[in-house]
Amino acid sequence: MKAPNLPELVLKYCQDKALFCNGDKVLVAVSGGADSLVLLDCLLAIKQNLGLELGVGHVDHDLRPESADDAANVKNHAENLGLAVLVTKVNIWEKAPTKATLEQAARGARYEALQQMARQFRATKIATGHSQTDQAETVLMRMIRGTGPLGLGGISPFRKDNVVRPLLSVSRDEIMAWATAKDLPIREDSTNQDTQYLRNRIRAELLPLLKTYNPQIESSLAELAEDFQDLGLWLLSQLPELKQNQDAKVVITKNQIDQCPPTLRPYMLAAAFHQASGAPLGLSRPHVLTLVDLATGPSSRQAHLPRRVIAQNVKGDLELFQDLEGPPPGSARRNSGPN
Repeated sequence: MKAPNLPELVLKYCQDKALFCNGDKVLVAVSGGADSLVLLDCLLAIKQNLGLELGVGHVDHDLRPESADDAANVKNHAENLGLAVLVTKVNIWEKAPTKATLEQAARGARYEALQQMARQFRATKIATGHSQTDQAETVLMRMIRGTGPLGLGGISPFRKDNVVRPLLSVSRDEIMAWATAKDLPIREDSTNQDTQYLRNRIRAELLPLLKTYNPQIESSLAELAEDFQDLGLWLLSQLPELKQNQDAKVVITKNQIDQCPPTLRPYMLAAAFHQASGAPLGLSRPHVLTLVDLATGPSSRQAHLPRRVIAQNVKGDLELFQDLEGPPPGSARRNSGPN
């Protein structure tokens, strides 16, 4: 396909979503794949319009023999562009003892490393190359696994930790066309072809099938995600403010639980999990139902949730906190305490 003028599209999206402020120092996360290289290329083209200073950050996950070459390729490309570049190598296997937890551990380690590099670069924003196609895949993945309105919001254009996604209005086909036209030095991650991962199966099998029903399915799902993002913001605005006590536990008082309408309680509990874990992802519908049962049932019980979060009912108040020392529980389970 003919490549549209991607910098113009990205500029409009950044302005519409107010992703940047004049004078922002931006660490651009560059893996070496097409998405991140096109992101860097577009931000270079529009940095004067937005008043940005750019630097490059690369995370070497050390999971493939060629990962060191990927890092060298990114470093050389950034230096040829006259940009400051930081490279961090992480040990994923320390965080993921089994292959089943590898994808989640890699994601967590990547963002942790990017935040560390952002502090070194004194960046005010971190830009990642998530595309409209990634958005469509995320919505489908969450529907398959089971989710609610907040989950259907998919990938947010911005996060509270100053991560922004300027390419969410651009499809992967448009990205590949632009990368080819600009002859960017792409290095593709071979694990993206591994269909043991649900996202890769969706990309390889489900999305192509859905395109036979609706060729614009990616943009349709992305627009659906935007609608649910707006709905999610309204839902969260209806919830009481949640506070942390001196032990860094997020506490929902019995009074807050009783006064919250039952239809809004799941969202209040999901917000508490988000605050306790520092991550918006990780709760499925069964997890939320476990929290509802815990919050509204007898005292002296607890539940183990993803991301090492423990929730416990203490005399009617619900407390959520991360137990970073204990073994990861894997899935929610309830424990009964003394009667």
